Amino acid sequence: EVASAIAVQTIRAHWSSREVEKIADHWLTKGTPEAHRQLMTTLQDGVLAAHQAILAEAAHDRSKGGMGTTVVGAMVVGADVLFAHCGDSRAYLVRDGIAMQLTEDHTLAARLLAAGVDLDVDGEGSRFKSMLTNALGIGQECKASTFVVPLADGDRFLLCSDGITEYVKEAEIGEVLGKAPSPARAAQKLVEMALDRGGGDNATALVVRVLE
Repeated sequence: EVASAIAVQTIRAHWSSREVEKIADHWLTKGTPEAHRQLMTTLQDGVLAAHQAILAEAAHDRSKGGMGTTVVGAMVVGADVLFAHCGDSRAYLVRDGIAMQLTEDHTLAARLLAAGVDLDVDGEGSRFKSMLTNALGIGQECKASTFVVPLADGDRFLLCSDGITEYVKEAEIGEVLGKAPSPARAAQKLVEMALDRGGGDNATALVVRVLE
């Protein structure tokens, strides 16, 4: 909880700074590959700053030693949404009622599956799903994955912790976000579903609806 609060505060301050605003304006004006790289780098810098802030707080207060958090964040720039994530918190896009997972979990299970290992993630291999290979505050090195998604009218984005995705299937996410009367109601519905199904982990959901 402490690590998450530090991450939110640090990333928000960095991403909303005047410097980042200038870099985003430069990308919108120029649209060059170099301007794109500069913008994605500054997104990563905000996440890495959060990692360092968590490590510093843990070093300052030994009772917080070993604390860490996953993160998924988004920033809208023009007609695009830019994502940065670390760990197994996820981003989904729901378009035309169909949900698509945008992020790739930084877990041992995801790494084994990508390597072609036949892994039963709902059975014996489920323990690998909770083994993070990347997170804020864990280890000295942290890597933030970034990507861009073009926006379309009616799109809905979900940013959520694994306390949601562990109990709510991808198809259900598309159904909830497509039918809920508002983004806030959709987010609350997902949290309620996770808790009703026995969720004991942090269940956080944020839904964004795109209007042209």
